Amino acid sequence: MSDCCSSTDTNGALASDASCSIEVNDVVTKEDVDPVVCPSCEQSGTSIGLITVKSMLQPNALAELDPKQEFRFCASPSCEIVYFGTKGQHFRLKNLRRAVFQKSQDEQVEVCYCFGWNRIRIKTELEEDGQSTAVSSISAHIKAGRCACEINNPQGSCCLGNVAKVVKEVRESLYG
Repeated sequence: MSDCCSSTDTNGALASDASCSIEVNDVVTKEDVDPVVCPSCEQSGTSIGLITVKSMLQPNALAELDPKQEFRFCASPSCEIVYFGTKGQHFRLKNLRRAVFQKSQDEQVEVCYCFGWNRIRIKTELEEDGQSTAVSSISAHIKAGRCACEINNPQGSCCLGNVAKVVKEVRESLYG
């Protein structure tokens, strides 16, 4: 397993919805697409490993995956597409097993998928202790080689930047 947290890519998280199914327009394959730009929001996507895409897809979406494509992660909060491929295939939020942090404001959606940090946990810790141990705790786990971001985090890379941002935002909302 690679050291996923040494990557500079961005990551996200997803919530499972066992009732969702793939419709004809959910998984699209076209040959003439810009492989770097999301076909929905036209924002640049971050390159992502196939292992991440495979681990995040629900079984019915995984059965449709074209593994010969290179995929990118769309972090745009307003876009339903999470992964898009170089040959036009894409997967939406409803095709994933987990909620994606970048695409959700739900306080229970994980910011750190490996060690269970979410906005509520960070906020509670800040309210009770005046500080958060999220960044130092996750950093210690990374140093010990325990992270598995490439299979747990929808963005396919380390969450530490996202966690630090959430700690700062929550601290500012509580203490100004």
